Amino acid sequence: MGFTVPLVLSVLGEAASGFLKSDLLAGIGALNTALSLIDRAKGLTKGEKHETKKIVRRMGEAVQTRLEREGSEADRQAYLGAATSAEIVLDGLVKSKEALVRAARCDADVLVAYVYDNGGAAMRRDVDQKAEGLFDDLLAIVADGLAGLARTSPDFLRHALLVSLDNQEALMGGQEAVLELVQRHGQDLSVVRQALDEIREGAPAGSELQAAVSRLSEVVAAKTKAAPAPETAGPLIRFGSPPARAAGFIGRDRQDDLYTALGRPEPADSQRQKDTVRPAHGSPEARGPNTDGAGRPAGDSGPSPDGGDRAGSSSGDNGGASPVGGPVVLSGMRGVGKSQLAAAYARDCEVAGWPLVAWMDASTRGQAVAGLAALAVEMGIDDEGGPEGLARRCVTRLNSREADRLVVFDNVEDFDDLAGLIPRGRGVRVLVTTTVSSPGDSAGRLIAVGTFTRPQSVDFIRERTGLEEADGPARLAEALGDLPVALAQAAATIKLNGYATIDEYLADLRKYRLEEVVDRASGEAYPSAVHAALRMAYTSVLDLLAEEDHARGEEGPARAGAGFTQLAALALLAPSGVPRPWLHRVGNSEPIARQAVGALVGHSVCALSEDGRYVRIHGLQGRVLREDYMRQPEVFADLEGAVIDLLKGIDMDKADTDDVQRTDALDMADQLRAIAEQQQGQAHYSPHEARINLSNVVDIVNDTIWDLTGMGRPQTALTLEDAIDMLIDALGPDHPDTLGTRSNLALAHHAAGHLSTAIDMFEALLADHTRVLVPDDPDTLTTRSNLALAHHAAGHLSTTIDMFEALLADRTRVLGPDHPDTLLARNNLALAHHAAGHLSTAIDMYEALLPDMTRLLGPDHPDTLTTRSNLATAHHAAGHLPTTIDMYGAVLADRTRILGPDHPDTLTTRNNLALAYRESGNLQKAIDMFEDVLADCTRILGPDHPDTLTTRNNLALAHQDAGLLSTAIDMFEDVLADCTRLLGPDHPHTLATRGNLAIAYRESGNLQKAIDIFEDVLADRTRILGPDHPNTLATRNNLANAHQESGNLQKAIAMHQALLTDSTRILGPDHPDTLGTRNNLANAHRQAGHISTAIAMYEDVLADMTRVLGPDHPHTLAVRSNLAAARKKAQQASSPHTDGEAKSPPPPES
Repeated sequence: MGFTVPLVLSVLGEAASGFLKSDLLAGIGALNTALSLIDRAKGLTKGEKHETKKIVRRMGEAVQTRLEREGSEADRQAYLGAATSAEIVLDGLVKSKEALVRAARCDADVLVAYVYDNGGAAMRRDVDQKAEGLFDDLLAIVADGLAGLARTSPDFLRHALLVSLDNQEALMGGQEAVLELVQRHGQDLSVVRQALDEIREGAPAGSELQAAVSRLSEVVAAKTKAAPAPETAGPLIRFGSPPARAAGFIGRDRQDDLYTALGRPEPADSQRQKDTVRPAHGSPEARGPNTDGAGRPAGDSGPSPDGGDRAGSSSGDNGGASPVGGPVVLSGMRGVGKSQLAAAYARDCEVAGWPLVAWMDASTRGQAVAGLAALAVEMGIDDEGGPEGLARRCVTRLNSREADRLVVFDNVEDFDDLAGLIPRGRGVRVLVTTTVSSPGDSAGRLIAVGTFTRPQSVDFIRERTGLEEADGPARLAEALGDLPVALAQAAATIKLNGYATIDEYLADLRKYRLEEVVDRASGEAYPSAVHAALRMAYTSVLDLLAEEDHARGEEGPARAGAGFTQLAALALLAPSGVPRPWLHRVGNSEPIARQAVGALVGHSVCALSEDGRYVRIHGLQGRVLREDYMRQPEVFADLEGAVIDLLKGIDMDKADTDDVQRTDALDMADQLRAIAEQQQGQAHYSPHEARINLSNVVDIVNDTIWDLTGMGRPQTALTLEDAIDMLIDALGPDHPDTLGTRSNLALAHHAAGHLSTAIDMFEALLADHTRVLVPDDPDTLTTRSNLALAHHAAGHLSTTIDMFEALLADRTRVLGPDHPDTLLARNNLALAHHAAGHLSTAIDMYEALLPDMTRLLGPDHPDTLTTRSNLATAHHAAGHLPTTIDMYGAVLADRTRILGPDHPDTLTTRNNLALAYRESGNLQKAIDMFEDVLADCTRILGPDHPDTLTTRNNLALAHQDAGLLSTAIDMFEDVLADCTRLLGPDHPHTLATRGNLAIAYRESGNLQKAIDIFEDVLADRTRILGPDHPNTLATRNNLANAHQESGNLQKAIAMHQALLTDSTRILGPDHPDTLGTRNNLANAHRQAGHISTAIAMYEDVLADMTRVLGPDHPHTLAVRSNLAAARKKAQQASSPHTDGEAKSPPPPES
């Protein structure tokens, strides 16, 4: 039958060829000509033109970069030769049917491997050595681009499907790959149906091709029927990375058993509601790992919210209970395809539009807990109480909704690990895969998954090898016990090595020493030859890569070495997979690493996750590798070092601002948990398997905890607590690495709002530091500083001041007055005085510190800028608003110049400047500035970063001050929901946002709602922070004010009086909050008609405010206004003519 290459490929080939064949020295002119050709092409969609131009533009940038870097004519000619060689290879690529099918799999690595296997390697040998990198880059750019086109161009898919059905060779992999791609990326299935109709019409009646098309048409028709209506397009939760479809594993009778047990997924009838997710703010500017914080004044208290189930809920018939009253358990030995069956059911649920489909590794309880905790964050559930508590709240949320949802626990080894973690809500389906043959009746409904039947094995082998032998497939099936994974890898090896008969393969298989068999778990009855088949599969691919290295004249086994290390990473790290970009870092260069990954995936040794991000190896293959390593200790030592070096090379130091590094930090936590669990000797790891020593990655554990905490994910950092306990056991509690890791773990508890836990941990750590390192060791002093900061956060301000004063004296004595740590202690002591309301003391300390910072560190040092910012914040609190605005403006200019406009400290200064404008009454300017900085925080830090949440909180406050109360309430509600989800309901920022929301309701006149919220916040702050914390006192003040405004004056007076007693005792008589409470008490007396009492109180507090805050402070001015209003009311009461009561300005509030 005929076939036409898709137009997009034709245009790409012509444009790339025209550009690469041109005189590259013409540079941009040649590139623009190629791009113009794409613009003029007829028949391409706008999206296809965009993607095609992007490919050619990236090629142009790669060439131009080389030309600009190398000046000699010889070098430029070498690059011209490399580009010409690449053009020849690419010309064949865009005309290749097989390449089109490979591209349709959306996998650039597989396509790159195919290109090098089919002409690329031979052409590269003729390229000048210095230009080989350009050649590799050009091929990789086109491979990435074609994979992207497969994801976005329906026309591309249609033609790929036509090619995949055009011959028996492509039929096995092509049709399944394209259908899977369609399902995964939501392409219009009508395009596929149209292509199938066209093929069916041209195929001979009764032919094998026509039968294959008919089978595929039935599947597509079923998927089309199940596809959800377009109007249900709300955000769906798709959590985890199930394995991608493996050809030949699905379509077994056990899939029908699954439909019977769990129900066939059908689309939800009801419309789902959209949920949105957002984040919060911060206070003082902290710096550096394992060190003290240098306050980052962020202004008003942070944010807070109520979590909502991201999935929404569906009503109607589809929200009913699962057909079974508990989990369905797929049980079978390794390699029979349990995970493939589960993944197929999960894909059906996704296609049906179910609101939540979650997949998580549950090989240990720790992994299951971490998976549910991460799912909880996706669902909008708060992260209070550590990972275990968060996992249980996730289960509670799943139990409280009525909607079709699926949760898959993959690879369960001990059913006790799932205790308390299995949701049983209406509509929730729970699917478990396990090798446990008899899990017990309480585990759920058991579906035993066996090996292939012999006829299935024979058909599978014939299809995958293309060998139409009469008896050979049956002999191979017999030798491998009909085990699907072994058959798949054996078929790949037969095809890779070009065996003419299956008996030839079996003869080589028998050469492997049969005593070297994989250590079987209980119930695993596969033949010894399985181990040999799995080993032969991976060694065959490594041999192929080694042949390519030799053919290309490489020094050393570049590709084979990369593949060997990549296999080790896959076998030794998380069973859920290793991020593919990490594997690209292995070896001499990324192109070589990509070729190695492509070969391993292309020849079925390993597989991709459904989303393509992770590469994983089958558990049985991983066991074979680990046991092989155990027999070769010297080889393993090198491999362990290489894998650890790979992990150490993952950059995470900018995880707070870089999306890629944020994802890598989360992935690193998964890998470290897996290493810890392997060392723990979990049931699924035999004693004969090699594993990474956790002590060798202690630095990575330490860095990961620090980076996760810094990016606002302290709860994820806390999932590594078991690993830290193991390190303590292995290294001892006094080892320097252990002490450092314990410190960062305490900092994670601090960031998560677990202040009492953090204080206890720092106190224990301080005792150990003092004993092990002596009291004057810098690390001991740092621990004292971190303990003081935890007390500061807990509101123990007098304790904080005492601790920082003692620390400052010791740092001055031990390190000297000019040491940076001594300067930092002075800064933090000033912060403590600021928080305690000693504003003039704080200002004096900052002004004394700033010249020393400037002299010792320089005017442009970040710590000098921080001190200037903190000084401005102290002036802000003291009411010196013009000074504050000028100082913040100068700091902003310098931070922009030195750190750049996108640095987090620059964003903080913009936020603080907007706060100053807000308090000065310039509300429109403040709103404009907050909106601008919010857009930049969202872009740079991400929507879930605490500073982004704080900026949203402050924007809401500005709208509230401007009288836009409805807008402010909506904004507070939104930020509260996100704070609750991201920080937890007990986090100080969450509590502060709830308080701000209550104030907004109070000012809108909804006093009862405000009172209800204040009472709840007061109960929570008393429970979490304690009755004497300044924030608890502030909530009591706001509650008393709300009662006062509601007319319950006697209650308000009693509450203000009790609060005044406690504020005087806790904060001192001169603290601004104590002075504010005295003003508010006078207000209540005035409103109750106790005018003479109110006047006397106003006069006393005015004198003290003038003395403490100064005559021009806004609070002093407010009291003066209130006193004048009270005196006027007294005069009016004695006058026969009255104009009515004068409205006093709202009292100052904390």
